[in-house]
Amino acid sequence: MSERQQDARAPEAGAAAIPPAETGLAAEMTRLFIQHAPDAVIVVDDAGSIIFANQQAEQAFAYAQAELLGMRIEQLLPERLRPQHASHRSHFAALPRLRPMGMGLELFARRRDGSEFPVEISLSPLQTAEGLCVVAIIRDLTERRQLEAALHAAQREAEQVKDDFIAIAAHELRNPLTALSGFTEMLQVQTARGHGPALGEWQLEAIAAIDQATQRLTALTDDLLDVTRLQAGKLTLHLARHDLVALVRRVVARQAATTQRHSLTLVAHQAPLVVRVDPLRFEQVLTNLVHNAIKYSPDGGPVTVAIVPEGDAVRLSITDAGIGIPVADHEQLFTRFGRATNARAIGGTGLGLYLCRELVERHQGHIGFTSAEGQGATFWVVLPLVDAHDDAAATQEE
Repeated sequence: MSERQQDARAPEAGAAAIPPAETGLAAEMTRLFIQHAPDAVIVVDDAGSIIFANQQAEQAFAYAQAELLGMRIEQLLPERLRPQHASHRSHFAALPRLRPMGMGLELFARRRDGSEFPVEISLSPLQTAEGLCVVAIIRDLTERRQLEAALHAAQREAEQVKDDFIAIAAHELRNPLTALSGFTEMLQVQTARGHGPALGEWQLEAIAAIDQATQRLTALTDDLLDVTRLQAGKLTLHLARHDLVALVRRVVARQAATTQRHSLTLVAHQAPLVVRVDPLRFEQVLTNLVHNAIKYSPDGGPVTVAIVPEGDAVRLSITDAGIGIPVADHEQLFTRFGRATNARAIGGTGLGLYLCRELVERHQGHIGFTSAEGQGATFWVVLPLVDAHDDAAATQEE
């Protein structure tokens, strides 16, 4: 042991670890502050030996301060981390610099009994007359990690409760909605055929309103059921070869028939572009994206659907001239119930884009968008192309 280490250990515990380089009230205040700091403070010399440890270090590592002095710093590390630590010390000594806490490193320390605990460590080089020392401030993260684990467990439980509620509500809504839809259709058919008493104009308008509301609730129920299937891993995709151009033409034609204020334009590659998809599920994605382009362009305007091959993939894009999406809302847009702040006055649940993302990714594709508030939006989907002569089909269970 060096003379410096022997001198550091000579005084009584409590102030023993701090060499009395200064005198007076300021020095005493500094000494007391370091000794009673809420985090462990350890000073290591250029040889890797501990020359100072405060009271919190004693509590954190379950060693007496006198035992810590002169100990190799590697003894406070898990055995699996010790071999490379000497190299880390050498690199730090070659380029000493302040390393603050919270750098995203997964660090662990070792107590006297061999148990490990997570830590954050800040390092500060300290040049002295006898060489370079390193001041390490060590924060025990055990309680924080336990609180984080408890919080994550509570969040998972809350998510499960919410998923269970959504599943029950969706299933319970299915039967009355089916009855409403059936009776509404029967009234419309019977009225059109002239069966029964003639209905007034207000009654016909009421039936039409009931029909529209029932369709919206049915669509919402279907979305909720799809969400619960996704969360439970029970969504099945029936994958087969399909011409994406034909699928898109079908959806665009159907959507064009439902709107009079928007012009829908399809810019498509002439030759077939074959992809492997579940046609019903992928039409669900396309319908949602085209419907959104129409819905969020309240003043009308063009909606352009384009299909462009890109090497061994194909890009489908839907561009509108609508209200656009504020930059602050971009990250949450594909989450469950995520909606843009400027769209809240327009009907919607925030489930459509979440389902689009999940379905596209389960087709081995990618989805994204570019937009700025007030400048419209372009949503795009990229899918891998398949060999047009490959007749294989597949069923994928998630």
